[in-house]
Amino acid sequence: MREIEFKALDIGTNEWLYFTLLELILGYARHNNRLKYWCRYTGLKDKNNKKIFERDIVKCIWCGDYKQKSIIGVIKMIDGCWDVVFNEPQYDKFLKCEMLRRYVKCFTINHTLEIIGNDSEKPELLLKE
Repeated sequence: MREIEFKALDIGTNEWLYFTLLELILGYARHNNRLKYWCRYTGLKDKNNKKIFERDIVKCIWCGDYKQKSIIGVIKMIDGCWDVVFNEPQYDKFLKCEMLRRYVKCFTINHTLEIIGNDSEKPELLLKE
């Protein structure tokens, strides 16, 4: 059974702090008012073996039309599943098909997903095409 983990951004030092569920229950982060942008661990890792958390911005390699392309999205929990949610211009440009969602597990199994930031630190990454 995997350990339930979280990360939060300390806005005073601009560093991510990591906690287990037990540490949160014991109150290690209770009195720290500088912690913002709480993110849950998905239980998955990217192609560089980095832990993937909620709200991470990821680059997904997509093979379409016999060419390798990349698309940027953000990790979110939707209907009980960790999904990569793509912004519309990129989605329309690269993934012209009926499937509206791509599950994170498919990308991680194929080693085609790479963390490039977090939406609270680098929201501008989601605007690039």
